[in-house]
Amino acid sequence: MPNPNSFAPCTLTSWALGLGLGFGIWALGFVFPVSSQVLLDRVVARVNDSAITLSDARVAAALRLVEVPRGEDPIVAATRGLIERRLILREVERFAPPEPEAELLEQEVAALAARAGSESARVALGRETGLTDSALRDLARDSLRIQAYLGERFGAVTPGQSIEEWVRDLRRRATVTCSLPDC
Repeated sequence: MPNPNSFAPCTLTSWALGLGLGFGIWALGFVFPVSSQVLLDRVVARVNDSAITLSDARVAAALRLVEVPRGEDPIVAATRGLIERRLILREVERFAPPEPEAELLEQEVAALAARAGSESARVALGRETGLTDSALRDLARDSLRIQAYLGERFGAVTPGQSIEEWVRDLRRRATVTCSLPDC
């Protein structure tokens, strides 16, 4: 039968080790204060149940997926454009236009990749925002689907004003929240 006293030093040692480890972790909070933490990403807007992140806005601005007027904060402008893009894509999905032709899709992927700049700039954008080749392809596909839908709905000669009115109406009917000013 084991001697109960033989476990006492082990228990005391484990307790002391736990206390020391806990104190060490607590002390690290002072060595590495909150100010040294880096923001990786955050939600800047929501369109219904779809989140738009800071990375999404950075990608949209870098690839010129949306219009960013000169002198305007590119993140705010890109977020505003992404809100409109999500609203339009929701309508596109309701009516399901045909998938873009493969050749047209490859051209759009190449055009988006070229907007990022050099290959190293595209790789850096991917590293900073999480943009993958698959995500780039999805963005190209969505752009082509939006173009096809708008062409079908409004025709080739419709002035931009009626599209803008339609988008404003889509926004009124949706639940849109934004944490940035003026979006």
